[in-house]
Amino acid sequence: MSASQTVCHPGVVKEIRKDLIRVSILSQSACGSCRAKGACSLGESAEKMIDVFSSSDDQVFTIGEEIQLIMNESTGLKALLFGYILPFLFLLIVLITLSAITGNEKLAGLISVGTLIPYYISLSFFRTYLKKSFSFSIKKLENS
Repeated sequence: MSASQTVCHPGVVKEIRKDLIRVSILSQSACGSCRAKGACSLGESAEKMIDVFSSSDDQVFTIGEEIQLIMNESTGLKALLFGYILPFLFLLIVLITLSAITGNEKLAGLISVGTLIPYYISLSFFRTYLKKSFSFSIKKLENS
């Protein structure tokens, strides 16, 4: 797989289970590497935990080891679709439909925002399936 089809991010192994490796990554905003971030206070970073389902015993990892987290670009696009694009389209369709039917824009707006609650609740029911379909892989960092 070529480098343009994958997204790589450095991380640290935090927990190892039988079929799961939990990796910590430092997620930074776009201005996180700016020289003026200390004075600006707009740049932010957060530690995120990623679960990597490991079925092969080809590589042995240890807790605290620095690794490379790899994700396919298509996985990121799928996450974007489920997390942002579909709910936006759903909200927009409900808003336009209810606004045309009732003529009350405030009511249509409130109901359309409220319809996102069942959408995200239904996503949470499929959490186990989604975790496995959004697969990550890891590899050891190459010593330079």
